[in-house]
Amino acid sequence: MKKISNICGFIGIAIYAVLLIRISNLCQYGGTKVDLIPILILGVVLIATFIFGIVSSRKEEKIENGKLFWGKCIVVVALTILFGGRIIYSAIPYNGALSWKIDEWRNQKKIKLTHTNFFETGVEGILEDIETELDLPDELYVQNKFQLSFDKNGEIQSFYTYMYGRYENGDENTFLIDYDVDADSKMTVCINGVASKSYDDDMRLQPMLEILKNADYKTRVNNWAVEGYADDYEILYYGKREFNTMEGFVHLQGDVDGDGVDNTDNAIYSGLNGGAVYGYEVSLYIPSESEVTPVRYFMEPEVIPLETIIDREKKQTIDDAKETESWYVDNSDGSVYYWLYENKEIGWRLVVTDAAAGSRYYELEKSSDGGETWNVINANPFNNNIGVALGIEFFDENLGVIGMTGASQDASTLYVTSDGGVTFTQMEFPMEEVTELPDTADELGYTIADYDYAEMPQVSDGQWTVIIKAEYSSYEGLRFTSNDNGKTWMYEGLSTGEGDLQ
Repeated sequence: MKKISNICGFIGIAIYAVLLIRISNLCQYGGTKVDLIPILILGVVLIATFIFGIVSSRKEEKIENGKLFWGKCIVVVALTILFGGRIIYSAIPYNGALSWKIDEWRNQKKIKLTHTNFFETGVEGILEDIETELDLPDELYVQNKFQLSFDKNGEIQSFYTYMYGRYENGDENTFLIDYDVDADSKMTVCINGVASKSYDDDMRLQPMLEILKNADYKTRVNNWAVEGYADDYEILYYGKREFNTMEGFVHLQGDVDGDGVDNTDNAIYSGLNGGAVYGYEVSLYIPSESEVTPVRYFMEPEVIPLETIIDREKKQTIDDAKETESWYVDNSDGSVYYWLYENKEIGWRLVVTDAAAGSRYYELEKSSDGGETWNVINANPFNNNIGVALGIEFFDENLGVIGMTGASQDASTLYVTSDGGVTFTQMEFPMEEVTELPDTADELGYTIADYDYAEMPQVSDGQWTVIIKAEYSSYEGLRFTSNDNGKTWMYEGLSTGEGDLQ
């Protein structure tokens, strides 16, 4: 019997080790319900082995050898520490499947949707169901959007939103809500997430509820259904929105912002005149019918004048240009901006003054107050040449380069200034020093005269490098360098387009 007891001990330790390996791997990497079966079997066998070992040892006259007993204990403790540590590690956030499961247990709720008809109970029914399990703040804000899909009878098919709010005691919470009738009869609500929590009034949820109370969406859906359109409809809410068209516009009378007054801008009745309509808006549309114009329900809309939009876009262009390390092209009017890297208050822009057949005339303006005001400092920076600005770059308040290419981008010229852009001098390259052409020149029939497209200079450790190619799309070219800020140039050989700065 003593032998049997010892054998049971060794077998039990082996089973325990395998069980811990299985459990730690499941905690670390995750798995399915099927993966639990071997663990349950091992657990049952381990318990049976343990019981059998105890029964066998009791029939022995003498207790098991002390050294052997303590050796087994040490092995069991070591296995427990080793694999128990792995299990604990997998429970630390982002370190394993167990951590995500713990997060799910703590922060995810499955809530039965009982108010399933949007026509009958609206969005309020959804919120009421959520409040059976969770306490919602009195004022909710939409982080991104509220989107709800339903059929012609108003039966909710799916919805998604991410909201947040603050309770009276100052605590905050987020609510990521997802529902799909085809996947589950319950809503998935994730709380304690990450959100901007800007508490922007433009993203309040209450205005959507107010608009839907007054909107004729049931009638609209019924009419679409009679006309034979697809049986899928959606409402979409992004808070306050802006549209530059009145197509689909429906104005609802009412007080959407809760200040007790209908503040509708009377200018809305005179049309937009190039401006835009702005305000709290809920869209009703058919996702699968793109040719059907969405209905856009507005309450207390205002008209943004065209002049305001233009000023706003100009400011945005300036801000975007400041974020760009190189020059920035405004595609709306062809202007090219450049701001000093070390001082974003100082910038220049090439402004189109006239255009014909794809070519443009420019003047150079400068700002010293971050773009609030601009002054013309050079009415003819390209010395009467016309084309398309290749780029503009300044290395300090005085030293800079501008470039111009033809409309077909088959040639370009570069100009350098040392007085902040008041005057420019065209760069001249010693083409007579060129001793060889790239291998592709023979293949394409290029001669030295074809190499007239100069790229904007690259600068490293005070040395300027310009690559001159046969055309814009070429990779190979001729390499020139300057050590006196672009005044004189030296031919340095061929460029392969791979790391020309030495």
